[in-house]
Amino acid sequence: MSNQPAAVEHHEDEGHSVAGWVGVTVMLLGFALGTLGLFIDQMVVVWIGVALIPLGAILWPLLKAFGLGPKAH
Repeated sequence: MSNQPAAVEHHEDEGHSVAGWVGVTVMLLGFALGTLGLFIDQMVVVWIGVALIPLGAILWPLLKAFGLGPKAH
């Protein structure tokens, strides 16, 4: 073993954008709502959850285009 410090890789913008957080949060809410709807046997709730998943996927790049994406360093 050497006494030199290990090189640490720097990853740019891991989770540091409003667009990313909003997109993932909406998709996770969709999965959670859909799962809850299955457990309580309410198909309306399931389909609302299913609709939120692609909405989150659409919001992410849309918010990024509006300037809420990762900031330049």
